[in-house]
Amino acid sequence: MDSVVLALEKMVDPISKSEFAIYHSRTHEDTNQAAKRFLHSTNDEVRLRRADEYADFALAIVDMEETTYFRRAVLRRELIADIDYQKQRDHAAHTLYNYLLGWYIFSNNEAMRQEIQRHFILRLASRRATMPPLEIANRFGNIWPFVSLLHDIGYIFEGSLSPMSTDTQNERVRRGAAVVHDYFHHRFWSDTQLDSVTVRALLVKKANMTIPDFELNSIAATGDQLCTIGSVEIIRAAARNELDKFGMRVSPILTKANGLSGDAFDLWMAHYAAYDLAGMVDRIKYMRAAYKALIWNGMPGIGVRLLDHGVCSGLLMLLHSTFFYRLYFGIGDDEPSDPLEKQLWHFIKHESVPEGVVYDAHWWWTGILWGTAAAALHNIQQLPNPLHGLREPIPALHLEEDPITYLGILVDIVQEWDRYSVIPERRLLGNLPLQGTDVDLGFDHGLLVINYHDSDCADVVKKSLDRALDSWTKIMRIEG
Repeated sequence: MDSVVLALEKMVDPISKSEFAIYHSRTHEDTNQAAKRFLHSTNDEVRLRRADEYADFALAIVDMEETTYFRRAVLRRELIADIDYQKQRDHAAHTLYNYLLGWYIFSNNEAMRQEIQRHFILRLASRRATMPPLEIANRFGNIWPFVSLLHDIGYIFEGSLSPMSTDTQNERVRRGAAVVHDYFHHRFWSDTQLDSVTVRALLVKKANMTIPDFELNSIAATGDQLCTIGSVEIIRAAARNELDKFGMRVSPILTKANGLSGDAFDLWMAHYAAYDLAGMVDRIKYMRAAYKALIWNGMPGIGVRLLDHGVCSGLLMLLHSTFFYRLYFGIGDDEPSDPLEKQLWHFIKHESVPEGVVYDAHWWWTGILWGTAAAALHNIQQLPNPLHGLREPIPALHLEEDPITYLGILVDIVQEWDRYSVIPERRLLGNLPLQGTDVDLGFDHGLLVINYHDSDCADVVKKSLDRALDSWTKIMRIEG
């Protein structure tokens, strides 16, 4: 057994020739070095800066570096303690540790790896029984950032209303909504080098889109806007054509014109239903009910009304990704005759696309919907008590149901080290936090082993795992 720092350092070191090191050296030679700089940080300020640096590299691999805008928005709020929740801890370093731990488990635990492979094959409708190791690693690497690095960006909307409040909006939620509004109306167009009012109006009209409006007046309105993805008909048709072209089985739902809803929860349910994953469809139904219950009725026993950060993370990622895909496929496959439209078409289809990157509509269907749903579920799956209007808690998740969601929750629960408190006063109160150098990580006969050297911490983690995940002891062992 090594310390967490040493165990993860061995994985990221290019000399190790690990799948992680190979995958992360594809686009930037400094990526693995950035991970090592993060792991060896001994100061909170340095650690957070290094986490931010690494996220830039890792998200660039999957052409999602613009989403660091949302990560940094959360980081800023936490740095100035612009947070209602008194027990809030940092999420910049936490989400990076989740990312690294997920890769560590994927690379070393055969049960997890086999289930992830099975679900990739299921979604690709392939007759293959196995995939080449590097293909599995590449596919895992492409979906894992949604479930780890970005799974807490919903803290942009952190804020709450007390049971006795007559307000409909919390000021902190409003500021978060303004940040997101600014992104879709301004930052997105600047990042894509289409920062012209005339150009964006032309493209939005051409692609039959509307720009999400977060200048709203209540928590409920913000929550509803996050669910409103808009028409995905152009993406559905393109996904159907691509799968048919590649000789893969096309789900009946993709063959029906206007067969997909513009509501996020409906899209997630359609995705799981297409692969006969009825249990996951039920979980999405529960999540939708829980999301609404928290908005309207609040947390059981205390009545505080809020937007669940996990659900918001998944919703925001799906809204963000689909917005680009609607634009990319909405401008059509054929070169326009109009000179200005032709110039814009060439820029979007060719000049703006990074070398080696291909935008596939079937990836939106098989990957983005899956990854964003997994992120959305991670906190609801961990809630201990049934919410108002829901008779019982959501049942523990089985690995076979959805290994990506399972892995995301697993690493989220066990990552209990190197997490500083956001509220300054709490740094002088209570127990000292764990340090990564004091926690051991390794594998024993295929089982992940984490030794916190703290019995209380180990007991809390075990109880949380018992509540959220079924048969987690087949994957890992917790010691204290």
